Amino acid sequence: MDKDGKVKATVKKALKGKSPAESLVIELPGGDFAAQGKAAKDVLDSAKEGLLFIGRYEAAGGGDTDKAKGMLHVRGTWMLLSGGDKGAWDLDKIDNDLNQTWAGSTDMLRRAIEYIISDSEADIPVASEDKWGKAVNFGKIAGKVTAMHPLDMAGQVAPWLYVASDGGDKLFAFKDGNLADMTGPRKLAASPWHRFGRTSRPAGSLTS
Repeated sequence: MDKDGKVKATVKKALKGKSPAESLVIELPGGDFAAQGKAAKDVLDSAKEGLLFIGRYEAAGGGDTDKAKGMLHVRGTWMLLSGGDKGAWDLDKIDNDLNQTWAGSTDMLRRAIEYIISDSEADIPVASEDKWGKAVNFGKIAGKVTAMHPLDMAGQVAPWLYVASDGGDKLFAFKDGNLADMTGPRKLAASPWHRFGRTSRPAGSLTS
């Protein structure tokens, strides 16, 4: 950081598209926002790597529709930037709300981005408050099982389970702590749904 309250960085690589500049200059705020500037300085001064996501957003209520915004991730900290002309940015604030998007290290975020770019069907796990229930033995499946998918059945609280097998497909509903075989009651002869992306949903209703 120089004496004018600016932090300079060198662009090492553009993960997608072309970098708009070979170097970046981030001006930290002072005055009433000096605390934000100091907190950002402490993070940036010791950083070895950062990721900057750049986009153009319409201002609330209209107005400037071509204003560049940057989301900078450094040492597990998200910072919102504005400007971007010839690599010059202003720090708007440290934004902890963006931890809902990614709460981890910058190194792992870079690896995740590289993975997403390389795989059109990349699957990134998310943190949730879900917990594993107890193991349930629901019988034997004839033949070789080739796939298992949870199904979002309309009007049902818990997802159902579809099991594909060369010995005959099965459909199960979770009831009273166990899986009930609903293949017969639902008159399942073949899979009546399609896979959209990586989420299975019924293409039509199944009636008893």
